[in-house]
Amino acid sequence: AHLGIARELKDTAGEACALLNLGNCLSSRTEFSEAIPYYEQYLMLSQELADVEGEAKACHFLGYAHYCIGNYREAVRYYDQDLALAKDLQDKMNMGRAYCNLGLAHLALGQVETSLECQKYFLAIAHMINNNSGKFRALGNIGDVLMRMGEVEESVKMYQRQLALARGSRDRGMEAAACGALGIAHRLLRRFDKALGFHTQELTLRQEMLELSGECRAHGHLGAVHMALGNYTHAVKCYQEQLERAQELQDCGVEAQAYGNLGIARLNMAHYEDAIGYFEQQLATLERLSTPTSQLDRGRAFGNLGDCYDALGDPDEATKCHEQYLAIALKLKSTRDQERAYRGLGQSQRSLGNLQQALVCLEKRLVVAHELGNSEAKAAAYGELGQLHASLGNLEQAISCLDHQKTIAHELSDRIMEADAISGLGSVYLQMGEYSTSLQYHQNDLDIAEQLGIAPLQCRAYGNLGSVHEALGNLEQAVCYQEQHLSVAASTNDQLAKTLAYSSLGRIHQLLGNRQQAVAYLTEGLCIAEVLGRRDEEAKIRNRLGLALWTNGDLDGSQKQLEAATRLLENIRREAKSSPDYKLSLFELQTGSYQVLQRVLVGLNRQDEALVVAERG
Repeated sequence: AHLGIARELKDTAGEACALLNLGNCLSSRTEFSEAIPYYEQYLMLSQELADVEGEAKACHFLGYAHYCIGNYREAVRYYDQDLALAKDLQDKMNMGRAYCNLGLAHLALGQVETSLECQKYFLAIAHMINNNSGKFRALGNIGDVLMRMGEVEESVKMYQRQLALARGSRDRGMEAAACGALGIAHRLLRRFDKALGFHTQELTLRQEMLELSGECRAHGHLGAVHMALGNYTHAVKCYQEQLERAQELQDCGVEAQAYGNLGIARLNMAHYEDAIGYFEQQLATLERLSTPTSQLDRGRAFGNLGDCYDALGDPDEATKCHEQYLAIALKLKSTRDQERAYRGLGQSQRSLGNLQQALVCLEKRLVVAHELGNSEAKAAAYGELGQLHASLGNLEQAISCLDHQKTIAHELSDRIMEADAISGLGSVYLQMGEYSTSLQYHQNDLDIAEQLGIAPLQCRAYGNLGSVHEALGNLEQAVCYQEQHLSVAASTNDQLAKTLAYSSLGRIHQLLGNRQQAVAYLTEGLCIAEVLGRRDEEAKIRNRLGLALWTNGDLDGSQKQLEAATRLLENIRREAKSSPDYKLSLFELQTGSYQVLQRVLVGLNRQDEALVVAERG
C-alpha cells in the first residue's frame, strides 16, 4: 500500500523507503530471491536521488541477499560498491562492516588470502574506532580463515584473543562464542579434553543466558567431540538435546542439522534402520528451506542414506541415493561433495558387480581429490582404486595405486591408512603368488597394528598371515596365526572376524586331517554366519562342513549341509548382480558341492537321488 501511494503521488523518496521496507520484510522471512528486485529498485532510486547513504544501504542489502542464496560473486560485486561508498562518506563503521562482509564472500569463493586481508582491515578499523564487538568479530573471522587454511594452531591464538576480550568486556555472549570456537579448534587438533572443557563452558553460559539457539549449537558441538571419541551413546544424548531445543525454537535449519547428526551417530553404531529414519526426517525438514546450504545438506543426507543402504546390502537403493547426492554436488559446484558422492557411487556400483562403472566413479573421485589438494582424500581414493584394480585382476595397477596411498599416508604420519595400504599390497602379492613379499607386507601391517594397539587391525593382519602360510603349505604356522586371529576377534566381539577365523581354522584342520576339529570350528563359524545373514560365507562354510562330515563318515550330516549349500549358492547366484568372475566362482563352488553330494548319496545307497543331483550339477 505504501509503495502504491508513493508511486501515485510521485513521491520518489517515499517510494524508495517503501521498496527498502519491502526488501527487508522479505529478507527477514529468508525470502532473499524475492527481496532482490526490491533492493535493486531501491538502489536505482537512491542513485537518481543522489542519496549516497541510501545507495550504500542498497549495496549492503543486495550483497547480503546474494550471499544468502549462494551468489557469492554477485555478493562480492555489491560489497565492493558498499566499501567504495563507505570510503567516500569516510564512514569507518560501515567500512569495517563492508570489509567484514567482503571477507566472508571471498572465503565462500575459496579465496582465502583475499578473505584474510579483508578481515585484517576490518580488525584495524575496529581498533581505530575502539569497537569491541567489531574487534571480537574480526578476530573470530580471522580465526575461521586460518582454520580453512589448515593453520589451526594460529586460529587458536585468535580465538584466545577473542576469549580474553570477551572476559575483559564481561560479555557472556561473546565469551560463549569464543569458547565454542576454541572447542572446535581443539577438536580438530584432537585435544578432546580441552574441546570438551570449552564446549561445556559454552553450554553453561548459553543456559545461564537462557539463549536457546546458542544452547542448540553447544549441544551439537559436544556431540561432535563425543563422535570423534567414539562415544556414540553420549553423542546421541547431545544431539537429542539439540533436536529438542531446535523444535522449541521452531528452527527448521537447526532441526534438520540435529536429525542429520542423530543419523550419523546411529550409522556409526551400525543401527542402520534408525539412521535411515533420521536421514529421511532430515530430508523432510530441509524441504521447508531453500538456501544453498539446505540444498547441500539435502545432498549430504542422500549420501548418508546411500551409506546406510550399502551397509544393509541394498546397492540398488544406495546407488539412487548417491546419484542424487552427486547431481546436487555437481549443480552447486561443491568439489568436496563431488569427491564424497563419487566414492559412495563407486562403492555401490562395485556391490552391484558393475566393476567398470565403479572404476570410472573412483577415477573421477581421484581427479576431484587432486583438484581439492586434499592429501587424505587422495590417499583414500588411491586405496579404493587399488582394491578395485585387484578385484579386476589388474594387479600392476593395483600395486601402483596402493603404493601411492602408502607414500601419502606416510607423509601425513597417518599410521592407520599406511597399515591399510600395506595390508592391501600384501593381499595383491598373495594373488600374484609372490608369497615371501606378501608375508613381509602382512608382517609390517601386524607390527603397526601392535604399535598402535588397534585390535581390528591386528585381527586383519593375523588372518592374512595365516592365509599366506596356508598358501605356502606351512599349515601348523597357519593354524597359529588363525588362532590369534580368533582370539583377538573374540576379545573385541567382532562377529564377522570370528566367522572368518573359524572358517579358516576349519579348512586348515581339514587339510591337516584333524577331522573332528575341522567339524567343530566350521560348526561354530556356521552359527555366526547364519546370525549375521552372510549367505555367501554361510554357503562356503556349509560346503566345507559337508566335505568334513563326509570324510568323517557322517554321510547323513554331510548330505544335509551340502544340500543347504547348493540351495544357498543357487539363490545367491540367481540374485547376484555381481561380476562375471564372482558368479563363476559361485558356480564352481556349487558344481563342487553337487559332485560331493552325488558321491554322498551313492554312499547312502540312494542311487535315484544321486542321478537327480548329477543332472542338476
